[in-house]
Amino acid sequence: MRSTADPLPFPGFYVQQPKRDYFKFGAAYLWAGMPEQALPYLKRVLQQTPENARVLVLVGQIYLEQDKAAEASAAFNKAAQLDPTAANAWIGLGDVAAKQGNNTEAAAHYSKALAADPDSPEAANGLGLALAKSDQFAKAQRYFEQAIAERRDYAEAINNLAVLFSHQGKWNDAMAAWTYGIQVAPGEDILYLNLSRAYVSLGQPEKARVTMQRLLDRDANNQTARRALQELNGR
Repeated sequence: MRSTADPLPFPGFYVQQPKRDYFKFGAAYLWAGMPEQALPYLKRVLQQTPENARVLVLVGQIYLEQDKAAEASAAFNKAAQLDPTAANAWIGLGDVAAKQGNNTEAAAHYSKALAADPDSPEAANGLGLALAKSDQFAKAQRYFEQAIAERRDYAEAINNLAVLFSHQGKWNDAMAAWTYGIQVAPGEDILYLNLSRAYVSLGQPEKARVTMQRLLDRDANNQTARRALQELNGR
C-alpha cells in the first residue's frame, strides 16, 4: 500500500519548471466582462514579461474604465514606448487626454494612432471628436465619415457625426445620419433617443412618437423610451 505522503505511483521530474498561464486567466475574465477580476492576472503577466505591450494596453484600458487616469496613462505610455506601432496604446493615451478635457493632446495621440494604423475606426472617431470639441467641424466630419467607412455600423461615430450636424443647424443631415444608424445598428438606444429629440426640436412630435415606439417595439422594457413616449403623448 502506498503512503498518503507519496500519492504518485512512480517518482518523476519536470522537463521545465511549470508555471501558470496567467494571461489565459486574465483574458477569460475580460471576455466574461469582469475587468476587475482580470487585472491581478494581467499584472502577474507583466511581472513575468514587463515589456509585453499588448498586456500593458489591456491593463491601461481597465484602469481607464476605473477612472484611474494616472495609472492608465502610465500603462499606455510604456506600451507606446515599447511598440510605437501599437495603435491601441496611442488611442488609450488619447482617451485619457479626452477624459481630462485636453482636446489638443487627445488629437495628437489619435493622430499617432492613425499613423500607426490608418484603418482604425476608433482612432478616426477619437480624432474627429477631439477636433469637434475644438470647433474644427469640417475636419471632424471627415474623420467621423472615415470611421464609418471603416465600420459601417459604428454607432458611436454615426451618433457623433449626427450631433456634429445638429450643432451646425444641418438638421436634415443629422436626421439622415441617425436614421442610417438605426438601420445598421438597431440595438443602439442613443440613436433613437437623439433622433426623437431632433424631431421635437423641429416641432414634429408625431415623428418623435413613432421613433420612440420603434425603440419600445424592439425593447419593451426600455424605461427611458417609455417615459419619453409618455411625455410626448402628454403634449
